[in-house]
Amino acid sequence: PRQLFYGGQLRDAACVKGRPPPFRPGASLPLALARRYAIVDVARGSEKFETSGSVSNEAEAELVQRLASTLAQLHGLTCPGGVAIITPYAAQARLIGNGARTVDSWQGG
Repeated sequence: PRQLFYGGQLRDAACVKGRPPPFRPGASLPLALARRYAIVDVARGSEKFETSGSVSNEAEAELVQRLASTLAQLHGLTCPGGVAIITPYAAQARLIGNGARTVDSWQGG
């Protein structure tokens, strides 16, 4: 995502540089999910806008919860945070739960 969203300016922290992907060879995942990140278009559902300006979408939150659970089970990720869930909106992070965080909080904000 660093090239797509940040023009290549985002850098890995020293503690994760060179770390291999957590996916085991032979795990059956759709190709889009057998990478370090995935961008998935959710055709159903609708956005709910809060007075604070934050946005959430229940259909997207449900899909993210299922995907994170499936990835954790497939790869034996038992510790909290084994699958990072990053969203632009605080309302969406609250709706997803499971340790979901906003882009700002991942960047230290």
